[in-house]
Amino acid sequence: MSVYLTEAPVNAISNDKNIVNMFLRYEENIQALVKKDQTSPIYKTFFEYFSGFLSKLPSSSTVAKVVDKLLLDKVIYIGTSISPNPGIPARLVISNNVLRAIILDAGMLGIDPRTGECNRPDDAVYASYFGAIRASLLTKVDSVITDRTLHKYAILYLTSIFRRILKKKVIMSDDQYEKLLILTGVLMFNSYFRNMTITKALANVKLAFGNKLNDELFTSFSKELRANLKESQAFLKNTGELIEKFNIVKLPSSSFFIQELLKTLGQANMYLLLFSFDSLIAMAITALYPTHFIKPNTLTNERFQQEIEKYVYTHYLTHLKTKPL
Repeated sequence: MSVYLTEAPVNAISNDKNIVNMFLRYEENIQALVKKDQTSPIYKTFFEYFSGFLSKLPSSSTVAKVVDKLLLDKVIYIGTSISPNPGIPARLVISNNVLRAIILDAGMLGIDPRTGECNRPDDAVYASYFGAIRASLLTKVDSVITDRTLHKYAILYLTSIFRRILKKKVIMSDDQYEKLLILTGVLMFNSYFRNMTITKALANVKLAFGNKLNDELFTSFSKELRANLKESQAFLKNTGELIEKFNIVKLPSSSFFIQELLKTLGQANMYLLLFSFDSLIAMAITALYPTHFIKPNTLTNERFQQEIEKYVYTHYLTHLKTKPL
């Protein structure tokens, strides 16, 4: 990812191999033009809109606490995407595990980059929160890689979205649901964390859920996956065909699952789901709030997603280090 600050290019993401290889699979080549001078009249106008909405939120709310700190730390910037933006409302500048900037996409969030006027300040605030969630994970990659609780939350959230789609056509038994959960976990690890064998992915699923899985079913289904699932197939985009391949449920057609996923999430949110682990978690949490960039259908269980938010706030967001550009 290249970000241009006025005319001087900087590296937006640190060269940490874990970040580049594990998470930012499509973001490396994205370019943005950023307005750096926060003392300009443009920012004065923008922050009046921004702070006006932020002041309406309860001061005790997680969004208010996180975004207030971002404002205080002066890491919120306005930018314009040069490259096509598939649905990410805020770009990140991270260096040496420190968040340097959250760059709000002016076109996507209704911000006039010439004047600072903003017709959707609520979206700008929630996009800042979305960016902070991603940054809190990307600046603690080593912790994320070994965080079994967070892995469990991600697998359960993905499975809840997939189950909602399948329930339109079939009623799933407990065994079918558990197979879907295991398959989703394997696909999640192989999609988001590179260079992982099916055996290693299965071991991580087991570590995430412990004795909550049916041992006999897990053992037999694991054997089937190790024998018949190739790493080159094991991606979330292939979930539908793999559900059929492993006889979890019978689908109406080969294209049913991906078409329904697109219909349920929309193109932009489906991109976020397939994009990276950090954007999946950010979507799961930001879905709790009314925004134009996250569809209501991404909220599958409010109490559960509030639980994810509380966990991420406690273990990641409160430890986020910042330094303005």
